[in-house]
Amino acid sequence: MTKSKLMNTVFQWGVMAAIVAVAFPDSAQATANGIATVLQGIRTEEATSIPLIISTVCYIGGAAMAASGALKLKAHAENPAQEKIAPGIARVLTGGALVAMPYLVGVAQRTTHLGTTQASYIALENGFQ
Repeated sequence: MTKSKLMNTVFQWGVMAAIVAVAFPDSAQATANGIATVLQGIRTEEATSIPLIISTVCYIGGAAMAASGALKLKAHAENPAQEKIAPGIARVLTGGALVAMPYLVGVAQRTTHLGTTQASYIALENGFQ
């Protein structure tokens, strides 16, 4: 493994560790607590922040993809012979889909009543008419 690949791998692991430490601050103190206590805390208390983290990643990733697509479309406009239009359009559409995903998941969740403990229904007093 070359030195640059090794440094890249170390950097990636460092970024992942930082994300976990920020997302689960109590879990970063694993040496003071037992591992079972940490896992119990993740399962019960800290897991509530996971949808917010996923939404944030979708928003940031979608914005980055849309910006990248806009740059690809600009490159195509400047030099149509060299740059294809399809990658730019695909990135813009993918970015839009990522930005819209948290909203659409929320709509689907409210539509199907997921997360509620009571069933909702309309009583048919006169039967089917």
